[in-house]
Amino acid sequence: MRKMGWVMAVCALGLIVAIMNCTPADDDVNNQVVMVGDSIFALSGEIANELERLSGETYRSYYVSGAEMEGGFVKTIPTQYADAVRADSNIRTVIMDGGGNDIQIGASSSCTNGSVTTACKNALAPALTAAENLFKQMRAGGVQNIVYMNYFYIMDSNSKPAFNWMHDEMAKLVQKYNGLIVDPMPYMKDSLIGSDNIHPTDEGSRMLANLIWDAMKANCIEQASGCTPGSSSSSSSSSSSSSSSSSSGGCR
Repeated sequence: MRKMGWVMAVCALGLIVAIMNCTPADDDVNNQVVMVGDSIFALSGEIANELERLSGETYRSYYVSGAEMEGGFVKTIPTQYADAVRADSNIRTVIMDGGGNDIQIGASSSCTNGSVTTACKNALAPALTAAENLFKQMRAGGVQNIVYMNYFYIMDSNSKPAFNWMHDEMAKLVQKYNGLIVDPMPYMKDSLIGSDNIHPTDEGSRMLANLIWDAMKANCIEQASGCTPGSSSSSSSSSSSSSSSSSSGGCR
C-alpha cells in the first residue's frame, strides 16, 4: 500500500508540473516588445492592459504623459526608446505614438489658432526631425517592426487642423521607414473621447488596443509561428511593406 501511495504521489506531482509548464505565467513579459509614447498610452494604461489580454504577454512600457518628440518637461519619446535600449537592446518590435504634445505644448502659440500656418510648420519641424532620427535609430539598432498608432481627431477646433497636418506628416515618415501605421481616425467616435476632449475613455482605449492588435495580426507581428500575413479580417490599419516576425508565445 505504501508503494502504491508513493507511485500515486509521483504521478500527481508529474501532472502538476506538466500543467505548470503549459500555463502562461501571469507575469509573462516579452522583453523584445517595447511601448513608448505619451498620455494616449500612459494616462489610463488601458491600451497596454488590453494588449496584454489579447496577446497573453506584458510588453516593456516606457511611455510618459506629456511626452513630446522634441523638448518639453518630461522624457521625450526618443529618450524613452534610449532607456529601453539601455535596459535591454534586444528589441524586435516597438509600439508607439507621438507628436500630439509637440502641437499642444511645444508649438501651442503657433498651432492652436485654427489653421496651419508657416509658423506652425516651422515650430513642428524639430519634432518631425526628431521622429525621423528615432526611426533611423530603431532600424539601425535592429528593430524589425515599428508599429505607430497615429492620432485620431480631437474635439478642439482650434487644434484640429494642426493635428490633421501632423497626422499626415507622421504617416509619411512611418511609411518612409517601412513601419506599420495604425490609423484610428475613421474609427474614433465622440463617445470614445473623454471629458477633456483629447484622451480616449477606457472603452476608447480598448478599441485602440484592438486596432493595434488586429494590425499586428494581419502583418504577423508578435504572433505564434505559422501566422500567414493578411490572414486577419481587420481593415483597421494601413501598412507599408512592414517587416514581420513570429513569436512562439509559449503554451498559449
